[in-house]
Amino acid sequence: MITRSLKFYGFALAFLLLWIFLGIRKAALITAITGVCAFFTIGVFAVFSDVNVFVIFGVILASAVGVDYLLLALKDAPARGKILGVSLAAGTSIISFLALAISQTHAVFSFGSSVGLGVALNMACAFWLAARPNFKQVEPN
Repeated sequence: MITRSLKFYGFALAFLLLWIFLGIRKAALITAITGVCAFFTIGVFAVFSDVNVFVIFGVILASAVGVDYLLLALKDAPARGKILGVSLAAGTSIISFLALAISQTHAVFSFGSSVGLGVALNMACAFWLAARPNFKQVEPN
């Protein structure tokens, strides 16, 4: 119960900070995409494994990293450079955390697998977002 409320408050705080600095449209887009990736990751673990505290902490870490990837994807730069930057950053994270997934210890396996899956989903969404035309900045009031 505490981890669910922490996740909600974390998303709410991220949305408010992104809204202040980027505007409501980009803030809503970024938090919605990371939220969908987080729920999908938890859903995969609910179906194929168990959802424990290490999975939740992995999803929290993957969501924070996903915000970074999506911010880079929304940057005003050529799509090729954004995709290269996201793929290099995400590639090293995925390799590092999926190396934990081969552990015999269930807690380490759960944490590494959830971060690896969450980062991979956020990377795919960042690729999709980077290939789209840039959003026009809506200035906050």
